[in-house]
Amino acid sequence: MKPLADKALVFAYRGASAYAPENTVEAFELAHKMGADAVTLNVILTADGEVVLSDTPLINTVSNGQGLIFDYTLAELKIFDFGYQFYKGQRKGIRIPTLDEAYDFLAGTDMLVNVELKSYDPRAESRSYDPNIVNKCLEIAKLHNIQERILYSSLDQYQLHRVKILDPNTRVAPLITSCDFSNPAQHCVHLQTNVIHPRHYRIPYNDGYVETCHKSGLRVHAWTANSEERIAVALSHGVDGVITTYPDIAIKIRDEIRSTQ
Repeated sequence: MKPLADKALVFAYRGASAYAPENTVEAFELAHKMGADAVTLNVILTADGEVVLSDTPLINTVSNGQGLIFDYTLAELKIFDFGYQFYKGQRKGIRIPTLDEAYDFLAGTDMLVNVELKSYDPRAESRSYDPNIVNKCLEIAKLHNIQERILYSSLDQYQLHRVKILDPNTRVAPLITSCDFSNPAQHCVHLQTNVIHPRHYRIPYNDGYVETCHKSGLRVHAWTANSEERIAVALSHGVDGVITTYPDIAIKIRDEIRSTQ
């Protein structure tokens, strides 16, 4: 596989989602125009097994519809406006994209793509993920010949294990929240990966965290830093990438830091 870039990468979180509805092609197009090195997106399955982009199964938080993505077919979801909440009740005709539609645009760019695996049902007693989403994501990536630019992440390491079983060459990155930060490699060895995604605000409170990761051969992509101060702090600690809803601001800060080095 091709190595990741050496510079600190700027990941546009769900696209340039401070300026456009998250997880939409519009947000990815804007991130590309801003010069982002990568985008993140979230995937989830519909009632008829289609892979669509959404961070949450609750469509009322992002559209003018009500209910859960799991209960709608793709055709039914396409009726709703997924820019409705972002634009404060204005209808903009923005439809939920499938992963296939997102790749129609992203495959034509040079941006990396971080796919966060979702697809859990909040009504279930346990937060059980649908394993079928991994198979489908890998198939769609192959159709678009974009496999080498994709990184899969998840809070559920079972999903990441499944990715590695089905395609050992694919990159995965565990999301680290409030877990033990003292031994970051423990989260990666069994996944055979060299990338880790810790919450950005924990890095300054764990002395030498990034250095420890680098000594273990791990890249560190910090998520999700949105204020200028927090972006600057993450970058000043030597992270290999910063995930943000403000890619334009992160690029500006990164370039300012690099110019003084």
